[in-house]
Amino acid sequence: MNVQLVDGRLAEFNSFYDMVEKDNPKVDVFAAAWYTGTDVDPYGLYGRDVMFNYSRWVNEKNDELLEKGHSEQAFDKEYRKKIYNEWQALMNEEVPVIPTLYRSIIYAVNNRVKNFTVDPSSKLTWKDVGVTSEKPEVAQ
Repeated sequence: MNVQLVDGRLAEFNSFYDMVEKDNPKVDVFAAAWYTGTDVDPYGLYGRDVMFNYSRWVNEKNDELLEKGHSEQAFDKEYRKKIYNEWQALMNEEVPVIPTLYRSIIYAVNNRVKNFTVDPSSKLTWKDVGVTSEKPEVAQ
């Protein structure tokens, strides 16, 4: 691949996304980042008419699977898992994007800390977090 910067230089962040969103013909390939959040639903990045489908990947099978993932039947976790497994197989077969990085976050929290969680569905507020002793607990 002969990769070159658009206009020979890095683009300012907002200008870059303006070019991508408007299908600027100068942009053939780009690297960007998305945060997937806690819901595994791929619709927000790969739905036919969604704002962040920067890859412009659309096809009937994708539409069908995404619709099934939003259906009333999808309240059944096993059904939803099956549908998204099928969607992942389609993604692997067609390869509309090539993910190059996956981030994970590690939290180191001492055992004396109480009421702390990284569960995004919790109602945690910092006022509820505290410690049970002045000194850190050391694992034995």
